[in-house]
Amino acid sequence: MKIHVSKETPNKLKSLLILFVVLYHSVALYLVPGFPFQSRYSISNSFFEKIFQIIYMCVPIMPMFFAVSGYNFIYTLKKSTNYLLLISKKIKRIVIPTLFVSICWMYPLKFISHVSGYNSGLSLILLKKMFITGELSGHLWFMPVLFALFVIMGIGYSIFGLSYKGDLCVFVAVVGLFLCYKFFPASFLSKLFIENYLFFVLGLMLHRYQKVLFSKKNLNYKIIFVIICFAVLVLLAVLGHGIIRKYSISLIATPIILLVFLLIPIKSSKYINLLGNHCIRIYLLHSPLVYVSAAYLTNIRPIIMFLINFFVFGGLALSIGILFDKIGLNFLLGETDQRNIIQRLAKKEK
Repeated sequence: MKIHVSKETPNKLKSLLILFVVLYHSVALYLVPGFPFQSRYSISNSFFEKIFQIIYMCVPIMPMFFAVSGYNFIYTLKKSTNYLLLISKKIKRIVIPTLFVSICWMYPLKFISHVSGYNSGLSLILLKKMFITGELSGHLWFMPVLFALFVIMGIGYSIFGLSYKGDLCVFVAVVGLFLCYKFFPASFLSKLFIENYLFFVLGLMLHRYQKVLFSKKNLNYKIIFVIICFAVLVLLAVLGHGIIRKYSISLIATPIILLVFLLIPIKSSKYINLLGNHCIRIYLLHSPLVYVSAAYLTNIRPIIMFLINFFVFGGLALSIGILFDKIGLNFLLGETDQRNIIQRLAKKEK
């Protein structure tokens, strides 16, 4: 079978991943350890629990989101490697939406849901835990971690351009971060940064060298190399501990999922494009709604809870994202003209 890599591939992958995220959030009341609400119903040891466990054991959702972000970062760099311009764009597309959603959406919804930590007025301590250390960042942890990755990985390319020297700077950053992470301030966000930064770099390098990787030249050597890497990762997953084991498991699963995805020629449609284009908005807006249903509909049957969270709240999150686009407030939820930039540059690569 032929591997289908096209300009639509990242968007199609994001549409699939966001469905997994919304699915997970929709049943968080029953599956997430330490969730602040407890229902009298349970799906433990049920067929549905086993299905969810298989999905989330085999699909490293957030690492794959970081990989897609790293892949798309190349499109941004092809437009400009100016560092100040890069940072200003990422502030506009990541920092502003994070602040807006945190203060005007997540906090109010968790406040009315009486979630611990959010049941008092906005204070400096709460803001610190939401934006700096991350203990109360909730699902929004993804945004500051992603912003930090753009800031760090963009330095080399701003100096040397989109070149081998820039790639070498990224490699140095990867090794340096891995060697020094134990000296980082212990915080929720720093832990998640270390757990996911490698996948961002893998996505970035996949885009940089995809023509070489997917060409038939030296195919036998490539197959042998992949087999050796896979065997080493399996060994580390079995014998390793901590971050090494976590990396190994995700690195085993991610290429397999990507390969299966690439081998299946999923055709783009207006629905897939809609989900992919508004992926980050759905991510930002959906999760806080789940706390409202968990707080006020705690003991309804799981299937009804799922239908409300997945379809009603998922549809609401998507609708708000579309509405903000229509009324010119899209900058508050990110993804301003980034989609158009990616589409234009992707066409040039063909």
